[in-house]
Amino acid sequence: MSTPPQMHLGAFFFGVGHHLAAWRHPDVEPGAGSRIEALREWTRIAEAAKFDAIFFADNVGLPGPPDVGLAKNALWYPLDPMLTLAALSQHTTHIGLVATVSAT
Repeated sequence: MSTPPQMHLGAFFFGVGHHLAAWRHPDVEPGAGSRIEALREWTRIAEAAKFDAIFFADNVGLPGPPDVGLAKNALWYPLDPMLTLAALSQHTTHIGLVATVSAT
């Protein structure tokens, strides 16, 4: 008898949510995505829920001034993904830690 197929899950941590207005929800702390303590808690929750990995994307730059076209709605990652994963690795045991890194 073979083992049944399993689904693998990964979480892409992006600020406080992927929607541009996610920070406006009354239950959200707008700055949580830039606090390592909050990311540590989210990682703990994902690990307890049996997620296989968490992911952070690197940014090549910061958004422009708020009055320039789409830049006013641009989301960015305030923390370096490799340093973030290094900090989170001290508090995890079974979850994969994944990031992209800019080569520029």
